[in-house]
Amino acid sequence: MTSRRISRELLSLMSTSLVCEYHILSIEHPLPKDDLEQYSKLTCELGKRVQIMGADLFAANPKRIEVEKAIKQKTSNALLLEVPAPAIKKEKNCRTIL
Repeated sequence: MTSRRISRELLSLMSTSLVCEYHILSIEHPLPKDDLEQYSKLTCELGKRVQIMGADLFAANPKRIEVEKAIKQKTSNALLLEVPAPAIKKEKNCRTIL
């Protein structure tokens, strides 16, 4: 089995095709979490039809500057936040979430 890289444009096109063909309500992780530019484009294109989940863009990134940048660039229109009970006790995780 050979592996190949898929371009960010092709990933966006695949998401768009799936949304047009099927009754999809939300998409989680449609792109690599560090591709804010493509997230913004995809959210602009599909954001009125589906939820673009930005869970990894926000919750998994404790760098406040990157989170603020992702928000300003309108990289997603929804957030899925998963907080396991033990994680709430850890100060670092609470700062990331808040």
